[in-house]
Amino acid sequence: MDLIYRRDTQDERERKKKYDKNRKRALYFNFRVSATEKELINKRIALSGLPKAKFFIESCLYQRILVRGNIKTYEEIRDEMERIKDILLSEDKKDKLDDVDLASLQYILELLSSVFKDKKKEEQF
Repeated sequence: MDLIYRRDTQDERERKKKYDKNRKRALYFNFRVSATEKELINKRIALSGLPKAKFFIESCLYQRILVRGNIKTYEEIRDEMERIKDILLSEDKKDKLDDVDLASLQYILELLSSVFKDKKKEEQF
């Protein structure tokens, strides 16, 4: 049986990895869908005229999401608000809110705003 060997030229050069190419977006998100969901998603992508990656980024970041409150949601909001409060109350002025923290705070405020709007609508009826 012949042995598998590596050519000398392959050993000398370094192999570049995909994430070494100075990419702006070097991370991946994966999720599973059913066949029907895949078909519907692909149809929406085609109708939007956007590339798939841009469509998913726009969908995840900018579309309104219906959130059903539960204990897990409440705990996540509470923990995030505690973390932001600690940053804001810290005496060290170096600890400012970065873009991710600001976006997180904005999203929490939007969630709470929509909850209170829904409650007002229910009270009116």
